[in-house]
Amino acid sequence: MEQWPSLKSQTRQQTKCLVENAIGLWATALGGLPNECSGHALETREVIIGRKPVYCYKPGTLYEEPDDPEDVKDHWNEKLKDDVLVIWLAKAGIVNHWSTRYDKVSQYGGKHLLAISFEIRQQNLVHNVTHEGIFGMSHERQRPDRDEYVRFICENFRDYSKTMKHARTENPSLGNQTVSKRLCEDADFSKKYGFPAGAIVKGPYVDAEDPFDYKSIMLYPSKDGTIGDQCHDDGEGCTLLKVTKWENEDGSGGGINYEAYGDNLVPSEWDVKFVRKCYPHYWVETPPKPPKPTSFKEKSWPIP
Repeated sequence: MEQWPSLKSQTRQQTKCLVENAIGLWATALGGLPNECSGHALETREVIIGRKPVYCYKPGTLYEEPDDPEDVKDHWNEKLKDDVLVIWLAKAGIVNHWSTRYDKVSQYGGKHLLAISFEIRQQNLVHNVTHEGIFGMSHERQRPDRDEYVRFICENFRDYSKTMKHARTENPSLGNQTVSKRLCEDADFSKKYGFPAGAIVKGPYVDAEDPFDYKSIMLYPSKDGTIGDQCHDDGEGCTLLKVTKWENEDGSGGGINYEAYGDNLVPSEWDVKFVRKCYPHYWVETPPKPPKPTSFKEKSWPIP
């Protein structure tokens, strides 16, 4: 991957437009620029020095996303603050990813990251911009009460069978049921084998005080992780399904329905409330006028 100031001018501009369009969709949802009327103070801007964009890392040093903090320490552009968002354009085959749970401790740059593929859909980019490391939101599907609202069918992920076989071979002492459970419910184990279920594992750190939001930009669609037309409207072949509970009017019983749902293309009402809550625009009171100075005539001067 490359940090975008090193990209060719046309490619850099196209990438910049993708990011700015995503920010623009958020600005529309929030009601405009940060001010008293929109109720938020969220603002983004590109770092420009001498009318030119700048490298996040010293030119000629890092052309792939650094794994070692020492690389960041040695190569970070000292002209930039350490909390600047680094935007990388991913090479072919690299999936979109981002920083999670912003690092307040590290004194080095590169802790605030957004890596995007050029083929990314605008809706996905709006989602990525919203994420934990940037705006601070977590996946709706990772709420601890998720199962009350969304059914996760791990076996419908693409490459599930292939990954199961690989993990089973490397863990011969574990049974199929245990390996499957760990792939689908253990984020670290899932990540080890490059399996996407780790991003769906329920987390106690995710706030579940607000109502579950089926319209949130942070809720992936039913077809997430599937191939082509694998996910059908009736729910067959899908990885995520909406849970609807029902009861008979006479109280004699009830049941549960599962149905597929589509993409959320823009931030929801609750997404907007989250941003306004976390990035509020405070009303600034007009400061009181200073007292009128005593005039020369009113002053008492000693007679020499």
